[in-house]
Amino acid sequence: MIMARLGGYLFDAWMHGAPFVLIGIAHSIVALMSIYVRIVTPRLEREDLARLKTSEGKTKEKNDRVS
Repeated sequence: MIMARLGGYLFDAWMHGAPFVLIGIAHSIVALMSIYVRIVTPRLEREDLARLKTSEGKTKEKNDRVS
């Protein structure tokens, strides 16, 4: 609703194509954010997997010492 309100105001105050420009900018921001997430997520998953493997190794070492 905020975008519709702002688009209507810009339509009246600036130019008739302003709502389309506004929505285009918003869609571009969402697309860039999704590309960022797509690039960063696999790296974070690899780091989490490596951290999990090292913590499992430490747990096994502790269990071996106790036994």
